[in-house]
Amino acid sequence: MPRRCDMGKAPELNYRSFLANDMRDYLDYLDHLGFSILVPAYRLKPLDRFLAENNITCIQQCDSRLWLSLLRQHQGRIKAITFQYWRRAFHKFCRYLVLQGRIAENPAAWFPLPDRQPYRPYVFSLQELRRIFGFLQQKADRSTDRLASFRFRSRYVFYHLLYACGLRVSEGIRLAASDYSAGQRTYLFSLPSSTRTA
Repeated sequence: MPRRCDMGKAPELNYRSFLANDMRDYLDYLDHLGFSILVPAYRLKPLDRFLAENNITCIQQCDSRLWLSLLRQHQGRIKAITFQYWRRAFHKFCRYLVLQGRIAENPAAWFPLPDRQPYRPYVFSLQELRRIFGFLQQKADRSTDRLASFRFRSRYVFYHLLYACGLRVSEGIRLAASDYSAGQRTYLFSLPSSTRTA
């Protein structure tokens, strides 16, 4: 099949499993439909490598047991969200194979999903904060380029504002000069209408 555009828009991934040609055809199919192939190309790579390294030679072997083997092999090293991305990529690829008549049903539809780890925020110690602010201040003072110095000072002020006022990053980004009252030394921050309560 002639290519509308070169696979150079995605990295050279060198698929080598028994599904290698089908994966390349799938990316070509997405490309012809106008979709970006960069993300699916990357996410299919570890699955292709797993198939090749475990001598999987037919689609009938790509069942939930195969997926569980992949989970066990990467347990503790890969985040659950990454497995979800891989599963989604393989599911879409297998859906393409169904559309092409290569397989009767999508084997990835029954792949179990690992639980996502709960978010654990990191709390900086006072010593760590002093090092961060000291580093930014030092870079601003020593920079000979005025623009670079301004950027370091801006970051110093921004991170200090987040820390001292307990702001979310999104709140800090939306602050405007008009929100600040020099007389009262306070700021008035308006939440988006969707987050206001009656």
